[in-house]
Amino acid sequence: MTFFAAPALMLQNLDRQGSALVPPKKELEDMMVYTSGGKNRVELDQYDAFILVALGFKIAVTELCASEYGVAEYLQWGPVAHLLSHACFAAMLNASLEQSASMDLADKIRAVSDRPIVLCPRPFPSEIALNAPPLRDDPRFRDRAFLESVVTQARSAGATVSARHGAEVVWQDSSTVSIPGFTKAEFGVGAISLKTAKENDRREDGRHMNANYGLLMLTAVLRRLDDLSAGRILARR
Repeated sequence: MTFFAAPALMLQNLDRQGSALVPPKKELEDMMVYTSGGKNRVELDQYDAFILVALGFKIAVTELCASEYGVAEYLQWGPVAHLLSHACFAAMLNASLEQSASMDLADKIRAVSDRPIVLCPRPFPSEIALNAPPLRDDPRFRDRAFLESVVTQARSAGATVSARHGAEVVWQDSSTVSIPGFTKAEFGVGAISLKTAKENDRREDGRHMNANYGLLMLTAVLRRLDDLSAGRILARR
């Protein structure tokens, strides 16, 4: 398994040259070399499958459940600045996922490879965000049924959009979720990002998750790839 990573969606800038994804600038090349252990390009024909992690593919409950946009049913939890039809809200969901860097990379891979592409969405934010304003004072973020309905609709959109690009989603493990749309605080403890790893900064940001979360997600992805390969991934002697 080879890990390529870069901050701030920089991987979206990769250029496809033949069957390789190549960084156009040295800054991105340096990050790829750093994270992969020496490789400065992704030779697509050398891999049996591809896992795209986050890259803008997310269910942003803090945005979807806020008071800026919503359907008529949202009014029971408070005012909505811009009321949308259900069709328009669904289109908004689809558009946000379509525009993610992960979909762009999936298209670049699909142009030359028919091997499996699995998406791991960005984790839900930590539940610690619920204890601070503005979420603390918004009744929408206290109603489990409301949050579940939004997450369910967003997951449906995610499955549809990813399939359109020849990929499939492995969603966040339910054991990591506190209430729909939020990750249990324990999975944010000790989390690091590329930036904080280089700076040896251990402050939690509520967005990145720790190794325990990573183990659960990686295990789920490997199980899915095992299914797709008829047992070749997790074969036991």
